[in-house]
Amino acid sequence: MKGAHRQTKGSIGSQRMTDSKQPAFDPHAFLLSAGLGKRLVHLKAKERFFLQGDIADSVFYIQKGRAKLTVVSDAGKEATITLLAPGEFVGEEAIAAVAGSRRSQGHRRARLAR
Repeated sequence: MKGAHRQTKGSIGSQRMTDSKQPAFDPHAFLLSAGLGKRLVHLKAKERFFLQGDIADSVFYIQKGRAKLTVVSDAGKEATITLLAPGEFVGEEAIAAVAGSRRSQGHRRARLAR
């Protein structure tokens, strides 16, 4: 047949499926560097990186050190919700947030805990 292309087992068009030379995606390496849509932020001990009422537009990935997620009562008492370690995310609710919405889960704040 004129113009027909013959496919052989294990091939798509003229490329074989096993010939892929693309390296596997490495999420750890991706998160360790700045780039399109991400930046590295270095914080000092006890420095806050978000508070209740902040615009929910960022997800944070802890590379080094620790972070403490706390709530503050109306009376001003602070309670620790969790400690975050390297390799953990915080602020992931921003992914599902409506554009321009604010962080509103109680009086939450996160700060570096070094």
